[in-house]
Order: sequence, then structure tokens, then C-alpha cells
Amino acid sequence: MGYGSFSTPAASRLVAPPPPFTPETFSLLESKRLELLREDADAESRHYEVNELLEREARQHSLLYRAFRGFFESRKYHKERKWFLSLPWNTIRIITISTLFFFALFVFVQQTSQGTHKVKLYFVAPGIYNTSFSHFPPQVHLLFFLQGKTPQADPTANGSATWDALDTFVHTITAPHGNEDTEQHTHTFSVSDETRDQYEALRLVVNTNTHQPIALQLQVLTLGWLGSHEVAIGILILVAVYVLIVFELVHRAIAALVGSFWALAFLSAVEQRPSFDDVVSWIDFETIVFLFGMMTLVGIFSETGFFEWSAIRAYKLSGGNIWHLVVMLVVFSGVTSSVLDNVTEVLLVVPVTLRLCKVIDVDPLPVVIAIVIFSNIGGTATGIGDPPNILIISNSHLQATELVDFNVFTYHMAPGAALAFVVTLLYFWKTYHHLFQRSYVDPVLKEIEIWKRTADKLELAATDEEKNVQTKLLEYIDVLEKHMEAKQQAKEEKQRLMHESRMAASSALMIEAEGECDGGDGGGGGGDEEGKLDIHALERKYRIRDVPLFIKSVSVIFGVVALFFIHPFVSSIHLNIPWIAILGALLLLTIIDAKELEPILAKVEMGTLFFFAGLFVLMRCLEEMGVMLFFARMTADIVSIFPEGRIRLCFAILLLMWVCALVSAFIDNIPFTTTMVPVVVELSQSGLGLPLQPLVWAVAFGVCLGGNGTLIGASANVVAAGIAEQSGTHISFAKFFAMGFPCMLISTATASVYLIITHVIFPWYSG
Repeated sequence: MGYGSFSTPAASRLVAPPPPFTPETFSLLESKRLELLREDADAESRHYEVNELLEREARQHSLLYRAFRGFFESRKYHKERKWFLSLPWNTIRIITISTLFFFALFVFVQQTSQGTHKVKLYFVAPGIYNTSFSHFPPQVHLLFFLQGKTPQADPTANGSATWDALDTFVHTITAPHGNEDTEQHTHTFSVSDETRDQYEALRLVVNTNTHQPIALQLQVLTLGWLGSHEVAIGILILVAVYVLIVFELVHRAIAALVGSFWALAFLSAVEQRPSFDDVVSWIDFETIVFLFGMMTLVGIFSETGFFEWSAIRAYKLSGGNIWHLVVMLVVFSGVTSSVLDNVTEVLLVVPVTLRLCKVIDVDPLPVVIAIVIFSNIGGTATGIGDPPNILIISNSHLQATELVDFNVFTYHMAPGAALAFVVTLLYFWKTYHHLFQRSYVDPVLKEIEIWKRTADKLELAATDEEKNVQTKLLEYIDVLEKHMEAKQQAKEEKQRLMHESRMAASSALMIEAEGECDGGDGGGGGGDEEGKLDIHALERKYRIRDVPLFIKSVSVIFGVVALFFIHPFVSSIHLNIPWIAILGALLLLTIIDAKELEPILAKVEMGTLFFFAGLFVLMRCLEEMGVMLFFARMTADIVSIFPEGRIRLCFAILLLMWVCALVSAFIDNIPFTTTMVPVVVELSQSGLGLPLQPLVWAVAFGVCLGGNGTLIGASANVVAAGIAEQSGTHISFAKFFAMGFPCMLISTATASVYLIITHVIFPWYSG
């Protein structure tokens, strides 16, 4: 077949008829085309893959788009869709949230009158001291009777009034040993409107089974009509906060603060307005101070260049295999979290991970989420790995039984945590292996991202100089974006011309040429080979920048971490974790002779600290509303339904673990753990034939593994998200949920099988 001019549908679309092709002309054209391909094709394909992936993820994670897919894609609703999208949604969002806030503010400042539909009892039962040598029962019971006075037909007649029992509550002080218990307990007596109308007065009678004097601090409140629905309203407030966070209507810190104020307004309406001192006392300042101290230490340490240096070392150790690198990171995180608490581990490991991903062009989002997930699983193994575990082994009810301590806890929990870790890692590799790949990102795009983050920090610029800098930055960003747009158009035009040149060639020769081209591309694997990093160049580029600062920082951080580990076992160290963290930060600030604090404080993620402050108040309000107690009692009531024996134990373990896991995924696991431990002790002592230890392990597995379900399910999740945001990586609620919730289900199911085998089929517990 000759190589003359021809006419085809593809050629007819050209601006001018193509000139006659000779074999020499075609070979020259093909060599030029292949040269262009070698220069740009790999970068082009990766660039387009990144853009397509981002667009696909944006669509998949757009809950609004997925919920109204038919509305957005159907041609039938073109006018309605245009009107819907043209609405000022930002203004509507601000007005709606502000209206709810002002309504809550109005309720909060009002002095509402109280009704008489429910009676709420607050009491503090201090530790009991046996000062005499009389008989002392092993368990002291406090019996509270709510009684109603029957109205007399003749008020002037003599005789005692008749008091009917309306409700009863029993509080047990297990094995009184003299340790003071200042925890406030709450119980709500339910009285219907019809019953209340039958009596002219109510009274509370307290009895006990011991002759020893018991000091009680009591407070009795009558609730308004809303008090009958406080659990439902508490859950509704929690759902509203989650809507703000899931749809990212506001920053999660603002969502927590606003939600806590809504809850405070409700408490003001149905009970009494909490005092400012009470609200401040609800904030766990130990956690806040600990986070502040560790963030300060890590922020100073980041200036030494150690994170970048260690990132290159880790990549070199993995042999350039991204998945092997991820496995190394998650295994290190899991093991470290078992001896340190997982929040400390995240504060130390996540900054290194972010630097590593930036250097080797890997998306840091799935890597950070993986580290957090396996850090939470690893922290389940020991009594100091996760805050709920610390609460469990230090709980006075469990200590009194002498069946749960650090050694026993670790002995039973570590094998199950290790098994859950391995199974979840296999699932993670099977499902998300494709996410851990290097992807080419144009350096100009990286520069645009950096300048945008800088401009965002100047969004609330106060001085004229800062505003001028922000304006110049925005102008420069606009120039870079136009440059990228022109570059993209040039690449698209180049691809179009190369495509037309190929279509204009002879069919036979094109088939032969395409075969040669495909064979060459398949044999070389050039994309992977050319995409490998020059390790030696990176080692020369990323070194320890400030050796004296590095030595000082490492010395202080090593001392702080060592004290974290040994202080539970050395009684002579009279410092808790927050004191150790903040004193370490002050020591490092002193020895480095810091002249200015602003650059250091900029490293502290204040949004995370405010989020925790709001969350602590919100959770305490929900506790006051009875939300925690509602789930705990519901679980206990369901357990008592099943027949006694191994069947009841099996269902009790499964029910406790899964209720704790699902609730802890959406409610902070620390207050929920505090609520569940007395319930578990009561179940084991209520004559149902349930041993204590398996129930405790079920609660521990549930509250720890359940924290992987959502972004705010565990403290480590929120801390990691805050650190990632400072580096320009946004971890949304939906993205974390998409990866974390399935892993939570897998790990909880694995732990369930472990407990059933070791504590039901082969009983492995004492007492």
C-alpha cells in the first residue's frame, strides 16, 4: 500500500488537507511525537489523574449532591436547579445558626418558673469511716424514697398524714474503705401529672442498712414540663452539633462551643442555670494543659529539621515501597500507643508523617487516618494506652473488687488488641492499598497551595501592613493560577495536534507503529523508574538545621516521655501527665532562650483546644440530662432478659461491647466510660450470674475501638486533624468516617470473637 494523500472522516476535520506522507516524513513525525510523549506523557497522565481523583472524591463526599442526585442531574428540573443553586446559602447558614444561638441566649438569661412533673436528686456520698468497733456491712445501701402526702378531707382534724411511696432509688457504696468519694450522683424520680395532682406535698426519705453515721450532701429540684423529655432533647442537641460538623457548616470548634451553649440553655430552662464556676469546673483542664504543653514541645522541635530528616530515613528504610512505609508507620504507632497514651503518640508521629508525605509526593490524608486508627487499636492493649483504660483501672468500684488492676487488664486485653490490629491491617491493605501511591503534582500547584494557606492566615488582618501583604499575596496567587491555566491549555493543544497527526497517517503503518509503541512502553516500566526519588539528593537537602536546638529538644522530650511511662509505677513522682507536659514545655522555652512567643504559639492548634473545651461542657450537659444513664440502663435491662448461663454471658458481652462501640463513636468515650463502669459492677453483683471481668473487657474494647468510628469519637482523632490542618491537609468528617467506621466494625467484630472464645467457650476469668 502506498503512502499518498487520502480522505477520511478524521482528516476532513483538519483546517487544511494534509500533505502527502512518505515513509521518511512519517518516521520523522513519529520520532518527534514519541519524544514529546517521553517528556510530557507521564506528567500529563499523572496530573490528569490527580485532578480526576480530586473531582471524584469531591462528588462522592458531597452529601448534599448524593442526597439530591436526581434533582442535580435531571434536565426536568433545570429551572428549579438554577434557582436552588442561586440562593445565598452562606447567608442562610449564618442567619439560621445565629437565630438558634440568640434563642438559646434568651432562654439562658430568663428566670423560668419550675413545674412539678419530675423530681431530680443530686447527692454526694463521701467515703465512710468506721470510727467505732461495731459491725460494718460489706456494702452500705442508701435507700431514697419519694413519697406523696394524701390530702385530708378535714384539715382541722387531728391525726398523722398519710404518705404514699411514689418511687424508690438505691445507691450502693461498695466495700467502704475510707477513701473520700466526692463524685456527684444524679437520679431522676418520674412522677406523672395525674399522680402529682393527687398529692398536696412531696418528701424525700433516706434510709440505710448501717448504724454508722453517713454524711450526705443533697439537692432536690422539681423540673418543668420539658424535664420529661430531657433525654430526647439532649440527643436532639447532639444530632444538631453533628449536622454542623458533618456538613462543615462551621468549624468543629465553633460547633462544639455553640452546641454546649444550647445544652446550657436547656438546663437553665428545665432545672436551674449552672453557675459560671460550675461550667468552668466541667472543662477537663488537665487534658487542655497536656495538649498545650505537648503542642508547644512539638512546635519547637519541628524547627530543627528532624521531621524532614527522619521522613527521608523512613522512606529509605522501606526501600521506596509506599505500602511497606505505611505498615512501618502504623506498627510503630500501635506499639508506641500501648506504652504511651495515643494522644501523645499522635502528637509525635503525625508531624513526621506529614513531612514525609510532602517530600515523597504522597497524599497525606489516608496515611494520617491510618496512623490514628491503628494508634487507637494499639492503645486498647494496656491500662495506660487510652484515657478510658486509665479510668477503668483507677475506678474505685473496680479497685474494691480486687479483680481488675493494670497487670490483669493488660494480660486479658493485649491478645485481643493484637488480633484486632492484625485483622484490621489485612482489611486495610485489601481495601485501601491503591490510595498509597506517589502522584505527580506540579510544583506551581504546590506553591499556590502554600501561598493560599498564608493568605488565609491573614484573613482577619488588623493592620494596614497586614492587609497590604494579603492583597499582594492574592494578586500573586492569581498570576500563578493564570500561568497554570495557560500551561494546561498549551498541553491540551499539544495533545490535540499529536492526536490529529496520528489519525492522518496510513492505517497499516499506524497499526505497526502503535504496536511498537505499546511494546516499548510495556517493557520499560518507565513511569515507576523515572518517578523514583533521588534519595541522595534528598538526604543532602533535608538535614538537621539547628543541632544545638535539636539536642535540647530531644533531651527534654525524651525526659517528658520517660516520665509519662514510669510515673504510674513510681510512687515518689508526685506529678501527673499535665504537670509533666507543661513543665517540660516551660523548661524547653527557658533553655532555648526564646525571645518571642508569637512564632511558638502559632504552632499550637488553638482550634483543637477550644473544641475540647466545648465538647467537655456539652458532654457534661448531656450527662446532666440523663443521656449517658439512659444508654447504660437500657443495656442493663436488655441483658437481664436472656436466660442465665453462658447464653446470658455471651449476649451481655456482645451487647455491652457493641453499644459502647456505637455510642463512643458519636459521644466522647470518657464520660460514657465513667457512666458504664458502675453499671457493669452492678450487673455482676445483681444475682444474674455474670462474672465481672468479661464485662469490663467488653466495655474497654467497645469504648476504645469505637473511637475509630468518627472524627470526634476519640481525642487522638481530633488532635491529628488539627495538626494536619496546620500543614494544609483538611480531614473532613466524611473522609474520616469513610475509612474509620468500617475499620471500627472490623476491629470490634474481631474483639467480640476473641472474648466469646476466651470467656464464654473457654472461661478465662477469676471471680
